[in-house]
Amino acid sequence: NVVVPGDRPDYDSMANRGACAAATCAGTVHSGDVTADETWTAAAAPHVIESNVRILANVVIEPCADVVLNAGVGLQVGSTSAAGSLVTQGRKVGDQVEPVRFVSSTPGKKWGTLVVEPTGKVDLSYTVLASGNDPASSSNGGGTLRAYGASSASVSGPVSITANVRANFLLVDDSGEIGLNFLSYAGFTSDSTEVAVRRSGGNPIEMELGAVGTLPSVLLQGNSVDEIAAQHTRSGTLSTTFRNVGYPYRFPRPVYLQPFEDGAPAVLTVEPGVTLKFSHETNNSGIFVGTSAQRQGVIVANGTADKPIRFTSAQASPAAGDWIGIYYRYTPSTGNSIRNAIIEYAGRDSGAQSYGCGPNENNASVLLLIDRPDDAFIQNSTLRNGAGDTGILSGWRSNLDGPDFKATNTFESMPACAVSRWQSESGCKTPDRTTQPECL
Repeated sequence: NVVVPGDRPDYDSMANRGACAAATCAGTVHSGDVTADETWTAAAAPHVIESNVRILANVVIEPCADVVLNAGVGLQVGSTSAAGSLVTQGRKVGDQVEPVRFVSSTPGKKWGTLVVEPTGKVDLSYTVLASGNDPASSSNGGGTLRAYGASSASVSGPVSITANVRANFLLVDDSGEIGLNFLSYAGFTSDSTEVAVRRSGGNPIEMELGAVGTLPSVLLQGNSVDEIAAQHTRSGTLSTTFRNVGYPYRFPRPVYLQPFEDGAPAVLTVEPGVTLKFSHETNNSGIFVGTSAQRQGVIVANGTADKPIRFTSAQASPAAGDWIGIYYRYTPSTGNSIRNAIIEYAGRDSGAQSYGCGPNENNASVLLLIDRPDDAFIQNSTLRNGAGDTGILSGWRSNLDGPDFKATNTFESMPACAVSRWQSESGCKTPDRTTQPECL
């Protein structure tokens, strides 16, 4: 879904009606539930929403039609018992844009939320959602556009992505809080082109970790922070790819990389050039790979020399020990791969004890508390500004040599013990390793 720059509309022009003439109609008021198919025409615009409206049929909105909403008022597409769809027909003709706009009825006031239920679908082309997400009326974390997938924590059964939002050059502008809030594994359709989010008072985009791979091209400008919040609210996650969309991904909570059910490992793939930022608002910040032999995880993060992958702190002024690090607990002996990466400001207290050859308190930027891996899967990477007692903790037990995680990696401003030694079957060479690790 790489967008050619020439395809991108002038979003400033789009926000200001583009090539559309000013409306001459007094307007059309919509209320209650829409239960029969309707077309909201440009000739009958503006379409006024004075109180909350549910779309339980198929609504099409023509190019150049404005939808004007009162403060705190929103639209809901679909319900628990009925499907619904909303299609906006904004378009680009040559260099001119004829958008569909959702705007506030009162300058300085925010309307509510465009809610997409699991039974609903929206197809938003050259569309502007401006001045939504009234903080006084928001719920479930808010969002000018809030989409729900079918895989909520209260629903049993397999977890899957509900691709119920198509964004074909969608602009979300001036949100009171969150711009786009995708919950319960809601996602974008594969033919989405681009979403732009500007001037949000909260996160511009929040998505479930397992659904971020559905993101199309992204443009973020002037938000409270130009980052994508990857939420992790379930006990497991779907395998997913963190695409390089040009902005960091931030993890407000710890990541537990494991499948929902016993079976194949959950795989986290990271594209070259991506930055992953980890909060330290909880003691369990970082990536915990696998939780049992039956629920394992794998990280494939292969950067390049000119586009390294960065695992870092989410703090504005980062410091050593801001987050725990990458904590391998249950993972296959093959399949993991971290190449050309930067791992920095990790090493916070992990709670692990007495793995490998010390020290007793195991704090490191990377903890390998696993069976002996078949290869040194972290290569050509830089670990820097880390806390703890070692850079990489070799926590397995084996009489075999290696693998060597020190040879190809660089350690800068790290503990003196870059890589600790694993235990042989007879134990460690240093009997008392309470504070001093054995190092390679």
